[in-house]
Amino acid sequence: MHSKNILHRDLKLENILIQGQHDLNGYRLYEVRITDFGSSNVSDGGTSFAKGPVGTPPYMAPELLLGGEHGPAVDLWSLGVALFVMLNGYFPFRETAQKSWTFTADHFDHLTEEAKDIISSLLRYDPAERLSLKGCRAHPWLQGEAVDL
Repeated sequence: MHSKNILHRDLKLENILIQGQHDLNGYRLYEVRITDFGSSNVSDGGTSFAKGPVGTPPYMAPELLLGGEHGPAVDLWSLGVALFVMLNGYFPFRETAQKSWTFTADHFDHLTEEAKDIISSLLRYDPAERLSLKGCRAHPWLQGEAVDL
C-alpha cells in the first residue's frame, strides 16, 4: 500500500481481515487483507502530505487528531494501536480528546521485551521517530518462531 503511495488513514482491527491460513513447516501462516479505503489518500511518495483529521479516533495518530500534515507514519501508529489492543484487550490511550499520548509500564507487564519494543516504537509521538514499515518488517518480534496463543 505505502509502496504505491497510498495512505490508508483509517487502519483499525475492523479493517484487517484474515482471508485464509496455511501450515508451512509446522508454522501457521495467515493471509491478511486490509479493507475500507474510503479515507485513503494517494500521496506523491512523501514529499507532499495530506492534511486534516480522518479516521477512527482511538486509532488516530496525534498528527491526525491535531489536523496537521501527515504521511505514511499515521498508518504505522494505527498498527501500533491495533497490536496493543490485540495483546491487551483495550486501547492504549483513553483520553485522546485531552491530547495525552502516554501510557504506563503496567500495560506491558505480561508482554515479551520484543512485543514491548515494537509497540513502543510504533507509538512514538513524533512521526519522524516512529518505526518505519521497513523497520517493522525487520523487527525481532516479527522474526521469532511462531507461538500458539
